[in-house]
Amino acid sequence: QEKSEYNWIKVLFGFFVTLFLFNILFVVLAIRTIKHDMMVLTNLNAALESRNQTMQQLSYKTYHHLREPLRNISGFLKLLLKKHQAVLDDEAKEFIEHSIHATQKLDEEIKALRDKLH
Repeated sequence: QEKSEYNWIKVLFGFFVTLFLFNILFVVLAIRTIKHDMMVLTNLNAALESRNQTMQQLSYKTYHHLREPLRNISGFLKLLLKKHQAVLDDEAKEFIEHSIHATQKLDEEIKALRDKLH
């Protein structure tokens, strides 16, 4: 009977050792998976940061390239109104003022869009 109890103890001990080894293996595999996932996330984060910088540069260039023609149009219209106000009739003055207002409104919309992107 002592031998059968000893055999049961050996079997149980073997089972627990095997279970313990499987748990260690599982933990090691989980750690490897986590390390791999962290590396992937780090690479994705770096790529995202690079794209964000590119988008900010594009946004900045677009903002300035869109505003420059508006400033030119508005400036020329104001100059036209100032220099030729005496010879322009009321309807022509109204068209020019409306155009100046429209360029200013578009400029404000571009600024608002830039603010939303940054």
